Amino acid sequence: MLFCLRLLIDLALAPHRDRAAVGPPGDRAGLAPPGLAPLWRWRSGRALGRPSLNAEVRELIATVARENPHWGRERIRGELLKLVIALSARSIRRYRGRGPARPPSQSWRTFPANHAHAIWAADLFVVPTLTFQTLYVFFLIGHHRRRLLDFDVTAHPSAA
Repeated sequence: MLFCLRLLIDLALAPHRDRAAVGPPGDRAGLAPPGLAPLWRWRSGRALGRPSLNAEVRELIATVARENPHWGRERIRGELLKLVIALSARSIRRYRGRGPARPPSQSWRTFPANHAHAIWAADLFVVPTLTFQTLYVFFLIGHHRRRLLDFDVTAHPSAA
């Protein structure tokens, strides 16, 4: 903030020919004000962000992930910690790469259509009669042909 304020003050006090000469050294044929040259040199010399991983470690992460496709980030991280390589799970996620694409699985909508020949539905319900008796009804339906497979009615469901 103070740097920007100082730069604006310097630009306001400088003659018109110097106003177009503000920038990094070498950008405009070395016409930057002498006070800004060390600043630009310092700013352009440093790398941004964290340092990248060693190529060997990146290859190791990719190899472990490729050879063990069911291992997650934490499992790979634990194995690397045994080798005294300390990394975060985020770094492992970044460098392990994408695995092979999984084949699409069937949806729940297609499941009954594919397995209808093996699906039966069963129901047991109570029917009150006009004489106030209770009848117990049990039936089985096969989904493949929507056919009634078994049908039983009794007044005493516990009778043998």
